[in-house]
Amino acid sequence: MIYKHKSGMQIKYNINHMIKKLFWVSPILFFSFTVFSEVSNNENLFSLSLEELLQVEVTVASRKEEGINFAVGNVTVYSSKEIKAFGERNLRDVLDRMTSMQVITSHVFPHHKLSLRGANTGINDTNVLVLINGNPIRNANGGGSSGALYNGISLSMIDRIEVIRGPGSILYGSNAFAGVINIVTKTSEGVSSLTSIEATVGTFNSQGLDVSSQLSGKNYDVLLGANLEKNDGESFENITDEFGNTGTYFSGFEQTTLMATGTIGQFSFTSLYTDFEIDNGGGLFKLVDQSYYDEKKYIAVGYDIELSNSWDLKLNYLYNDQILKWQVNNPQNSQQVSDSNEQLAEIYAQGNITETVGLIAGVSRSLLKGEFALGSEQHEFWRLSYFVQTSVSVNPTTKIVVGFQWNRPQESEGDQSSRLGLVKQFGENWRLKLSYGEAFRAPFGTELFVDSPGLAGNPTLKPEQMKTYEAQLIYEDMKKNLAISLYSSKQSETITRSVLEAASPPSFINQGEIDYQGVEIEGKILMTDRLMFTFNANYQTSETDTGIKDDSFAPNEMIKTGFVYEYSNNLSFALFNSFIGKGTDLNETKGIPLNNPVPKSYNLLTANLIWDLGQDIQQFEKGATFITIYLDNILDEDIFAPDVINRGRNNSLPSHYGFNASISFKHTF
Repeated sequence: MIYKHKSGMQIKYNINHMIKKLFWVSPILFFSFTVFSEVSNNENLFSLSLEELLQVEVTVASRKEEGINFAVGNVTVYSSKEIKAFGERNLRDVLDRMTSMQVITSHVFPHHKLSLRGANTGINDTNVLVLINGNPIRNANGGGSSGALYNGISLSMIDRIEVIRGPGSILYGSNAFAGVINIVTKTSEGVSSLTSIEATVGTFNSQGLDVSSQLSGKNYDVLLGANLEKNDGESFENITDEFGNTGTYFSGFEQTTLMATGTIGQFSFTSLYTDFEIDNGGGLFKLVDQSYYDEKKYIAVGYDIELSNSWDLKLNYLYNDQILKWQVNNPQNSQQVSDSNEQLAEIYAQGNITETVGLIAGVSRSLLKGEFALGSEQHEFWRLSYFVQTSVSVNPTTKIVVGFQWNRPQESEGDQSSRLGLVKQFGENWRLKLSYGEAFRAPFGTELFVDSPGLAGNPTLKPEQMKTYEAQLIYEDMKKNLAISLYSSKQSETITRSVLEAASPPSFINQGEIDYQGVEIEGKILMTDRLMFTFNANYQTSETDTGIKDDSFAPNEMIKTGFVYEYSNNLSFALFNSFIGKGTDLNETKGIPLNNPVPKSYNLLTANLIWDLGQDIQQFEKGATFITIYLDNILDEDIFAPDVINRGRNNSLPSHYGFNASISFKHTF
């Protein structure tokens, strides 16, 4: 796809043409599924059992295994079977298909920040906390920069992704602001074979190799994985930078990700290494040869002590080091380097006081260090938190949860966050969840200590605060799971940039409030033994205390639908379409020049075909060797997104490739 500026008449024509395409394509797709259903038989290649998906146990809501039905809060699970069926290529693809979520972008750090329910203040990935096996991933300098994680983590190692939409700071601390994502890796029970190798090639000279291996024995269970990928990317023409230069915007990348997780005796561990470089990335949006580099070294170790039949003591230690590099395009053409690390130590006890009353209580302390090659000397600061949460099963159909966290950053006074939740089941099929939650986002090194001619830190910053009320009504039976959610949130003590004194560089201050409201609908329906339909839709709106509406870099509405069909014992076919509403017009909300197109609504349609070679070719074992064909952006949409780090000079960037395809060969043994 080559982008060219279009006149108003041409844009109107393309929108109408797109609508017509969807009008004609939709009945064809539905007819195809109907024909497939008529020739299906009763065997299930991928066992897409809705009952199995609904009975999964989650840990993200209370840091212990519990059924999703009675997990307090708005909890969603995306399984490895769904990842396989729909063919997502990376974590970004998975998150983009989930309710109220979208990975957003900037010219400095491409696709580095997750938007959830429109809460997107700040330039870094600080509004949603990402966990791997319950262990947080943050950045001591900026709070979070997750482009390498969203692009490179091996999906073959993931058993499920657990999501809380809403505050999660009571148990997880800073950044669990709008939600929590917990990536749970596979164990030997969830892997049918010891080693898996997958090779992929595709358009834009994309090449990938993914290897994972399970090692298990009497006292250990270890999963090892490596994911390597190179992609020349699409060259987007007729893009204008913040200096008025029009040219080509490159989007190629190379990445290597290594990962190891598992248990050895009473020890558990998760380790991650990423080496990620992308063509575009720089302090200024300038169409020159510049790149962005991200290297992460991460390890989390836990030790579990069984105190009694009903009580455990858990000790956790985490070390997270991240180096980011990008061009700043000053007269010396210097390279900025952000070097940061966080060490976190935690101890907590968890168990049952009585048969109906559970308790978790603990303390954590983190030490954060960082420095910039340009702009600040090395800084170091600590944070301390105490947390407690209790759950009460009033009766077999009613559960209440109450929790508190006291957070004490070194750089400011302590504050408290609280949580209250109720789950009530009505009959066999209906459940109601009501909750109130508070969360915080503490300031990080850049906001506190940076000292440069263009930006100054503020050591007196307070944590941002979020208060959320929400209600969710759920219906489920053996064939379907449906839910509708309503929420209302208020953000305060927002950290923003402001010029405090004339002739002084901008600094960070706590200023302003934002109100968010929204509705979410989601569901999974097993239409036949071989056909599953999944969907989610949301509408959200926001308004600042100064009256600015919907200035959140997120669309007001998103509608995402998909079908998975098992045509026969050896073929599976899936379609998924994401309708994403119009993005924020930064010219309208902030007066930023229209260098590039205002982000418009679009349909991102994908298809995935899986062929089990073992069913047709005797040389291959059944269920062990697959060929997968994946088609992305089938409608070849021009997709632009607001520039999160726009500096008041650039309104949008290319956000997704045009039509592209890949084919992969996977063998397990």
